[in-house]
Amino acid sequence: MARKDILQRFRQEIDNGVIVNDSLIPTFRQLGERYSCSAATVKRMVDQLESCGILRTIRGRGTFVAGADVPTKRNYKQIIGCIVLDDQFQTELELAKDEYLMQKCFFSIYNASDDAQSPEREKRFLELANEQEFCAIIMEATPVEPVNTTLFKRLRFDGMKITHLSPYIEDMSDECFFMPDFYAAGQLGVVKCEVKHYHNLVLMRGNERAPYVKAWENGVSSMARNLNIKVLPEIKSRNDDDILAELRALPSSTAVFCVNTETGENIRRLASTHGINIPGDIGLMSLSCSIHSELNVSYFSFDYRAIMHDALAYCIDRSRNPLDLSQQYYPPTFVDMKTL
Repeated sequence: MARKDILQRFRQEIDNGVIVNDSLIPTFRQLGERYSCSAATVKRMVDQLESCGILRTIRGRGTFVAGADVPTKRNYKQIIGCIVLDDQFQTELELAKDEYLMQKCFFSIYNASDDAQSPEREKRFLELANEQEFCAIIMEATPVEPVNTTLFKRLRFDGMKITHLSPYIEDMSDECFFMPDFYAAGQLGVVKCEVKHYHNLVLMRGNERAPYVKAWENGVSSMARNLNIKVLPEIKSRNDDDILAELRALPSSTAVFCVNTETGENIRRLASTHGINIPGDIGLMSLSCSIHSELNVSYFSFDYRAIMHDALAYCIDRSRNPLDLSQQYYPPTFVDMKTL
């Protein structure tokens, strides 16, 4: 039988449960006898299905169907790895550390801002954490390709909790997370525009292309359709002169919705310098607060402290299985700085 035919039969018998016993597949020797092939051929087949995320080998225990609820026998240490950016989550983590140290919980913190969220360095940190038997990882995972989704699944399957503080891919349905509801923030922004009698809305996301921006845009689009508010083409200019020209060309009753307060503050400064009234000529608000920018623009805030504490509580709760998907969104709060 040709190797591709053996692989096809092997895959079918896994899918149908023919050779699976309590999520465990037979040994290489048993599979070799079943398919009349060498152990080397079996290993290549298993490696191929592992790379596709179908199988998972646990050292000393065997090869299992990936995603099966296999209790770990490893004794993980009370160490939490944290991959964060230079943002509100890092601030809240610093505030929470002492409380959790009293519970004999230690932290290893990696600031991913320092290397622009490198997927390779993120992967290396996670692999080292696994070698050192960390009990959990709390992370703002990089959205930069190639993302480490397969590694996250493997670590959870091994018994390490992996929980996300922000989306790194558009579809987070197979991930564990505690994170801001950016979709709801987009919707609430449109509601605020309707209350203030704006008829048009224009987005400005600057260089941001992360998945949370897409969630925000989707929230804006859905609520704008419901409230009959027109979403104008995005402001894509990068230099001040071009941005100013686009602002002046906006129709009356238009609000500008920026991705963060840093971008919003630049819009406010340009408008103030060149005689554009905010509010009045245009409205202005931001999706989120940049910790290093001035807070002169209306924005949306989230309970970052509650998010961090809930994520940490999940990490140290030994009754929670890493394969159970804990998923919680936190609603936005509008902070009115009188620019809308």
